[in-house]
Amino acid sequence: DLLEYAAVMEVTSAPDPERLPPGMVHVVVPAATYAVFTHRGDPKTLDHTVNYIYSTWLAQSGRRHSYGADLEIYGSEYEHDSSSSVMSYAIPLVDD
Repeated sequence: DLLEYAAVMEVTSAPDPERLPPGMVHVVVPAATYAVFTHRGDPKTLDHTVNYIYSTWLAQSGRRHSYGADLEIYGSEYEHDSSSSVMSYAIPLVDD
């Protein structure tokens, strides 16, 4: 399987697919229950947070991944290449 990555931005209404700029696509993220984790530190170390989520937290949570899309959420505290950066990582869940 291939990992698919899309950089997206929330919109208030579905765009007309014929009016999207070339190379852009319309992505719908279905409603789901998400566990949201805060990553503090250099974005290059996000893999540490993701490894914790999957190897420790998820195994102990009594939940399982829904196989929906994981989300990286960049807010106003996100700073590229900064040890003081803050972002969120969310995984969709279903009851085990």
